Amino acid sequence: MIAGTMHYIGHQQRYAGFMQALDERYAALYATPAQECLENEDRAADAVHALLQEHRDIVGIYHFSTGADAIARLLEKLGLSDRLIFITHELTPHRAELLKSGVIDLVLDQNPMLEARTALSTLSHHLGRAPAPLDGPLIPLSVHTRETV
Repeated sequence: MIAGTMHYIGHQQRYAGFMQALDERYAALYATPAQECLENEDRAADAVHALLQEHRDIVGIYHFSTGADAIARLLEKLGLSDRLIFITHELTPHRAELLKSGVIDLVLDQNPMLEARTALSTLSHHLGRAPAPLDGPLIPLSVHTRETV
């Protein structure tokens, strides 16, 4: 697992959710401790590279920070993109191409633009500058695979 910082509540929640799903559905698998890349893409790729050297039995990478493109380049360079499952967040045009090519296997997208609009709407309402925030605090989650992009 590659995180930006575990001080960020969103990354804590992603970590907890992943660990819960792993425990409930995939008891034969275990996760290495989350590596913090401090929102630096080179550090993310370096962390993955170090983990791959230390743990030859890694079957997948769950990445929830900056650096998905750098990790994808590393997996292609090492010839591991066909062997490892790579899950990341936020669908960008480049990540859609990486999905289509099979380098990335799954992208979880929470619509960053809607997240930003909801945050600004809520803040504006809190400051008395807007009548009501946008509907609800929940942002829908979209799951993208090679077949859905």
